[in-house]
Amino acid sequence: MPTTSLPHHLAALWFADIAGYSERAAEDERGALQLIEMLQALSRSLVTSYEGRVVKFLGDAVLAEFSKHRDGRPRSSRIAKSILRNPQRLVVHTICA
Repeated sequence: MPTTSLPHHLAALWFADIAGYSERAAEDERGALQLIEMLQALSRSLVTSYEGRVVKFLGDAVLAEFSKHRDGRPRSSRIAKSILRNPQRLVVHTICA
């Protein structure tokens, strides 16, 4: 059986979602949607500033990758810290891998 070489690249991934989103949405749907808008705007801005790419928004979550630099993981960690310091007090869970 012939083997096929698949294209691949190394990347650091960053995933974040809004902490307690389901409870917030149940209490205040409009406010919860505003939180999603804030997360998306903040994510786009920060990921771009660190030369990353937003892969996808998934409801109250975001997935981004950093593949152009070997220091992608530190960049994704800096984004996580920046979001925690945002003036809107948006609280997110983040994973950097």
